[in-house]
Amino acid sequence: MSNELLVTENMGLVYYLANRFNHPEFDYEDLASIGKIGLIKASQSYDQSKGIKFATYAGRCIQNEILMIFRKGRLLTSSLDDPVRTESENITLMDVIASDASVDDDIDRIFAIQELRRAIEKLPVRERFVVMAYYGIDCEAVTQAGIAKYLRCSQRHVARIIRETLKKLREEMEVSI
Repeated sequence: MSNELLVTENMGLVYYLANRFNHPEFDYEDLASIGKIGLIKASQSYDQSKGIKFATYAGRCIQNEILMIFRKGRLLTSSLDDPVRTESENITLMDVIASDASVDDDIDRIFAIQELRRAIEKLPVRERFVVMAYYGIDCEAVTQAGIAKYLRCSQRHVARIIRETLKKLREEMEVSI
């Protein structure tokens, strides 16, 4: 698994741990930013052959980064050119965050996807099946005609199920936001 994918899939761990380390002197967002650095370092130094799950390893790295800030007693302001040291190489903060989309946008997208998955899981089985099959969620996408044949109903009925289910999902997502 790529470093970028490890970081993306484990971003929730950063927020969980930043929340656990709630401290009156430090803003939650600052702690989350420090935790992200720990997660990035973990993704670069993780060795799967040692038999430790990545989340366990990353959790310790994130905690260590946050605790280091507590020990220092202050947050340091950083430049994008400041080095971020890892066991294998020195990189800058700009190297870490350089991408077409900002880190915050990526995080927002991840949480929106997670929220959508939770909303889909709440759907009745038939509606969940139709939406997941049609949009290729956890499987290869299937046409309306293919779904209709499988369910032994008309393509028109499948289209109606999709339309009504999407309306439900939009309403669910609006309520949860």
